[in-house]
Amino acid sequence: MAQSKPTPAARRSMDARQGVARQDMALGLSPLVKPIIRGKRVWLEGIKQSWNGGLLELAGPELDAGDLGVLLALLALALRNTGEQRLEPGLAVQGMLPKSGGKPNSAGDKDVLPLQTTLAAICREIGRDTEDGRAHAAIRASIKRLQGVVIEARSGDAWASTHLIAGAAGRGKGAVSVALNYRLTRAVLGTASYGRIRMSVWRRLSPVGQCLYHWLACWRPGYGTCPPIWLDTLSRHVWGAEAAGATLRDRRRMLLAALSELPSDEWTVQIHGKSARIERKNIDAQVGPEPLFLPTPGEEPVFLPTPTRVFAHAPQNEKGPCIKLLHEM
Repeated sequence: MAQSKPTPAARRSMDARQGVARQDMALGLSPLVKPIIRGKRVWLEGIKQSWNGGLLELAGPELDAGDLGVLLALLALALRNTGEQRLEPGLAVQGMLPKSGGKPNSAGDKDVLPLQTTLAAICREIGRDTEDGRAHAAIRASIKRLQGVVIEARSGDAWASTHLIAGAAGRGKGAVSVALNYRLTRAVLGTASYGRIRMSVWRRLSPVGQCLYHWLACWRPGYGTCPPIWLDTLSRHVWGAEAAGATLRDRRRMLLAALSELPSDEWTVQIHGKSARIERKNIDAQVGPEPLFLPTPGEEPVFLPTPTRVFAHAPQNEKGPCIKLLHEM
């Protein structure tokens, strides 16, 4: 008989078997990644994301869907190896903590998750040929950019600053040795709020579809009817900025195409003029001959160990009923 409430360890095992990448929900909702970057990448500062009554502020090089894929691959691989790696304090990992100018940094005492993997393993996760030298070079470049991202978390007097990841991608046999920062570590372990991205789905999507899926998975971590959202609002989340004129029209067109890419076994999308209602289905019960778990009536498996408010992401439409998640209350 299917169990109604799997343990955290059972859920980790389930997500690992499904090839899920667990993304820190706040990072997934932040406007850090763009589908495609043409021309020279610039350095970004002052990217802000409200979270749990506090604020995340991000700085670093521009990231595109390719960089995002490498990060998600690392998260998926780390989930499979959670029983094999020991946690380490951030202070003990070279390159994890940025210079703080003498300011006490509480990230130093927080645990981070080391990961030993290979370029070939990352290639498999993102759908590239494991022997493709250009793919290996692109992954190395992405890892360098991901290392450059700095996250500051502030809440009242509490302050923590850390790089997104630390470590390196070697040559030779293509060994990769990195450590995930404490926020990513908590998402992988399930001790903080996270969104679930199925890598088997992510690999099949266009760059716009990948960024859309990534954001939706963090906006809608559970399942059920979602509040309606304006297409232009959704466009702003996918591209990280406002647009107007021909650019906005092009983005609307690409966004509609990306919405049509979402797999019907996981999402239901209804377009109503300039808004969309997007429903995530219970994908857990569709794996294997027997459901892995069945929720009790009225219960939603929303993975939010911490209280969260992200009202700005989903404006309410008073004309239609919807189910609110904890982070929409």
